Amino acid sequence: MTWIQTFSGIAFDYNSITLDSIQLIDIAHALSNFCRFNGHCRSHYSVAQHSVICSYQSHERLIQQCCLMHDAAEAYLGDMVRPLKNLPDLKPYWDRERDLERLIARKFGLPFPMPEIVREIDMRVLATEAQQLFGKPPMPWSVPDAYPNLVIKPQPPGLAEASFLERFHELLNQEAA
Repeated sequence: MTWIQTFSGIAFDYNSITLDSIQLIDIAHALSNFCRFNGHCRSHYSVAQHSVICSYQSHERLIQQCCLMHDAAEAYLGDMVRPLKNLPDLKPYWDRERDLERLIARKFGLPFPMPEIVREIDMRVLATEAQQLFGKPPMPWSVPDAYPNLVIKPQPPGLAEASFLERFHELLNQEAA
């Protein structure tokens, strides 16, 4: 079996990914249920909420759009923690993720690859999350400076999903795909 059933009820086949198999509702729903940091933070804090927060860290509309969708592939591949992704034997995962990111960018009219500033914003939000969602670290995090005025208040999955969809429609000005 090479497919999963998505929230919207379609079969997402990893061997035959099409633009039609990428659905906004599936992305929003899955990302709202995935907890950041592999679930090791103090309370459930979703990838969807993280993406929405990232989208507010720029004044440029294209960067906001890219920030919102930067983790969309995780809706289909799962949210693998960065230290694990960085292991050298996970190259096939990276290749699959890159191919899916390319299709998602095409589906939603975004650039591929995304501008480097998106990763910088992602990392600064991660630093902020690390400070606020964990206790004292057992060793230093290798992250840039946090956003000093950003306050993280974790939302339950349903609210995070709604926030993601609302921000999508605000930024991308499209009907649900």
